[in-house]
Amino acid sequence: VYRWLCTLGYDVTYVRNITDIDDKIIKRAVERNMSIRALTDEMIAAMYTDIDALGIARPTHEPRATEYVPQMLTMIG
Repeated sequence: VYRWLCTLGYDVTYVRNITDIDDKIIKRAVERNMSIRALTDEMIAAMYTDIDALGIARPTHEPRATEYVPQMLTMIG
């Protein structure tokens, strides 16, 4: 859809969230004796390798969930 809209001349902002914190990530980081950030950086790099190999367009913005924890807590109340 992103490429199609761009081809039609639309200025598209493509955003994909990176969930870089959850119970499974924490568990895996502990199992591998590494920081959560190091683990997620490794997994994100692997994701980029895969999506590039598949020819999938990269997003305009890719915020990490951990960058918005205070805002999420405010929303939860």
